[in-house]
Amino acid sequence: GWLTPRESKSFITEVGCWHEFPPNTSVMWDFYTLPACRGQGLYSRSLRRILSDVATIAGTEFVYIAVPANNWPSRRAIEKAGFKYHDSIVRKTRFGSSRYEIGRGTSNCGPY
Repeated sequence: GWLTPRESKSFITEVGCWHEFPPNTSVMWDFYTLPACRGQGLYSRSLRRILSDVATIAGTEFVYIAVPANNWPSRRAIEKAGFKYHDSIVRKTRFGSSRYEIGRGTSNCGPY
């Protein structure tokens, strides 16, 4: 996994759109554990280590991480590390035109 400090916006590949973050945000992304190594707590330890590193970055107020809604093992590890659910980005495509929604309202999340 990776950490990007002071991220203002990020392209969310899973839904194909940009998302803007509040000021002083760090973003954790692109985590992967080899299938043969899963179930050993490596992901959880990696999350905690990076969160520990984030704590040393002066001025950081928020830390975000995204996960596909159907990735239950990752969601459990993320919540166990202390993250709280914030919102969802949903891409709805109809007749070749995509619309993005965050939470309950339509978002400005779209290709820039």
